[in-house]
Amino acid sequence: MALKLKPLTQHVYCLSDPLDRKKPLLVCIAGDDQLLMIDGGASIHHMEAMLAEIEQDNTLNSLSKLGVVSDCHWNHVFGLQVCHFPYIAHKQAKDTLEKMAAWDWSDEMLEQYIKEDKLLPSEVKEIKREMPDRSDLHIQVPCIMYRHQLELDLGNLSCLLEHIESDHSPDSTVVYLKEDKVLVVGDCMNFGMHYTTPSYSRQLFHVIDMLLAYDAEYFVFSSENKVLDRNEFIEHCEYLKLLGATVSQHYDDFEAIENELGSIKKEDIKYIHAFIEGLKRGKGIL
Repeated sequence: MALKLKPLTQHVYCLSDPLDRKKPLLVCIAGDDQLLMIDGGASIHHMEAMLAEIEQDNTLNSLSKLGVVSDCHWNHVFGLQVCHFPYIAHKQAKDTLEKMAAWDWSDEMLEQYIKEDKLLPSEVKEIKREMPDRSDLHIQVPCIMYRHQLELDLGNLSCLLEHIESDHSPDSTVVYLKEDKVLVVGDCMNFGMHYTTPSYSRQLFHVIDMLLAYDAEYFVFSSENKVLDRNEFIEHCEYLKLLGATVSQHYDDFEAIENELGSIKKEDIKYIHAFIEGLKRGKGIL
């Protein structure tokens, strides 16, 4: 099934794979003069599909292109080598990608990177699934670096890039398009992946506060492949706060947590375990 680029708003387009929800959402923003690509795909094929869709649209294809990576994790950068235009990254992400550019991506070395705590077993499994043949893979390092914020003029359209330190990645970048009130949050609300077991800390709630400070009506999540409107996003954040407060009070007593919440939905268990793991590792929640 061919991937299709679909409009979210007048200037924002998204490419998702309905048959593979683990493949991150790709986003582009079109101004009068330039097209901003957000992230570089989970594989060469993934990014080539995005570029092929853009080529089918004469208006989008006529624009000068540049890109930004939302964090340095593999599933946002494995397709950068087919993007023959400048990319932007937060300084910390750029520094990490410079190191990754020297890595050997063979199966043997992927297993070694697990032992060296450079990659998680779950990441290696997904890398092998997404890109079985990595013999031609090399990490293209972004050529533009920023530290705190960077504003881009795409041609009568202003995009703000802002660094957000999150549990998931300390080098996260969010992209805000004021004119369309769209905030691309990337993966900055995802679990911390520094340990084998996913975790959350109080940093999550700092991230939530920063995101809610934007006057956004749409919140675009990359790896979760979803878009929430503002009311849905607020509801999601309030529920995460409730789960965090409940776990902070009862720790890993699931019976007490269930009594407090009334019931525990199957999809909520992963969040509860992440908050518990954060407490185990001495990271406060509230």
